[in-house]
Amino acid sequence: MVYVLNNRVLFYEAVRARHQQLRELRFPKSAKDPESAVRYLSRQFRDAITATGDYDTVLLPEQHEWAAQVALSGSGALAAWQRVIDGVESFNFHQIPSDILGHTFQRLVSPEERHKFGQHYTDETIVDLINAFCIRRGWDAVLDPACGSGSFLVRAFYRKYHLDRSLATHENISGLFGCDINPFPAHLATLNLAARDMEQGNFPRIARRNFFTVGPGAVFCAVPKETRDTHGQREKWEVALPEVNAIVGNPPYVRQEDIPKKGAKGVIRDQTKEFIARRAEGSRWASGSQPRAAAGG
Repeated sequence: MVYVLNNRVLFYEAVRARHQQLRELRFPKSAKDPESAVRYLSRQFRDAITATGDYDTVLLPEQHEWAAQVALSGSGALAAWQRVIDGVESFNFHQIPSDILGHTFQRLVSPEERHKFGQHYTDETIVDLINAFCIRRGWDAVLDPACGSGSFLVRAFYRKYHLDRSLATHENISGLFGCDINPFPAHLATLNLAARDMEQGNFPRIARRNFFTVGPGAVFCAVPKETRDTHGQREKWEVALPEVNAIVGNPPYVRQEDIPKKGAKGVIRDQTKEFIARRAEGSRWASGSQPRAAAGG
């Protein structure tokens, strides 16, 4: 909860460096409890979304306001967060490259958290080698079905740009698809890709879900449209997972003995051995061709 709120503050400051009309984050005297503090921050984040026309999913992630309230709770929490914000504002975001900002988001997942979910950091040289085997054209559609904080997708972005320098950022990112069952790494992957170019709108195709629930032709994720509804809210465009040209990634390494069976107490249906086996056996590519695939270790 603290990580996510910290990311939102950091991302807001990166946006504010490029949109001078946005105000400093400073809790007003009326913000005396977590609820009022969250309302204040939400207003500032909405101003950033209005100024950029983008980043709804980063600055106002769904179902995270309750988490922000928890992060702002406790004795002295608001004063402590204001000190954090003041510290962030001391950095000159004009001089911080997008690569550095993205790398900061990526490294925020603790080693303990990675181990818990079978997530293991893959060195960029290995990532680049795997991507070079699999990604052959700038317009290739690339999937990482267990994307974590986005290492393979970020390096895929640069691989695709190297192959076709005419690609605009939004065109490049529109061909990158990531999925992760853990909401925090999925949040980081979204931030990490969005940080590739803060000057223009781009919408990372990152889904927070179990990849084994993804079906061909079904909705994979939703990204904001340029248009707004009658209530002023950004409309959503539902994106289906296309036939991909390359599958890359470092899948979660979990012992098969630790995967629960159907009928076990508290088990989630789409995370059982039976469900996964059934989906794996039934997988077929519509074209009959196989995408290029490789995984790190």
